[in-house]
Amino acid sequence: MKTKIKEMIKQLEKAGYTTITVTDEATSITGILYGDNEMYDCNKFYQLLLTEEGKIYKCYYNTELDEDDENFISLDEIDYTQPENVEEITEEIINEDDTQEEQLRDLVDFITTTAKI
Repeated sequence: MKTKIKEMIKQLEKAGYTTITVTDEATSITGILYGDNEMYDCNKFYQLLLTEEGKIYKCYYNTELDEDDENFISLDEIDYTQPENVEEITEEIINEDDTQEEQLRDLVDFITTTAKI
């Protein structure tokens, strides 16, 4: 499984995505951050982080200049190493009762679809 995850990371790197370390409160997670400018969950902008262990995280970022302002900052101006919130979503993608092969297939399908690679 780990070999296939590394292959997926290489494909993401070839597509222009980079490996970074994100820090949320006391947690630091290193992985490849990917997504596009249309990834929103309840009006919260997020990107996905894939780790070498095959875990997927949603990294949420604040795009408002301030709480009372309706203006938004450019996505190029966001410090992607400092998300507002990080949420692991691996269990939403794979079924713990599936075989390792089925889990890997589901994970690869999710990454391929969300990264559009």
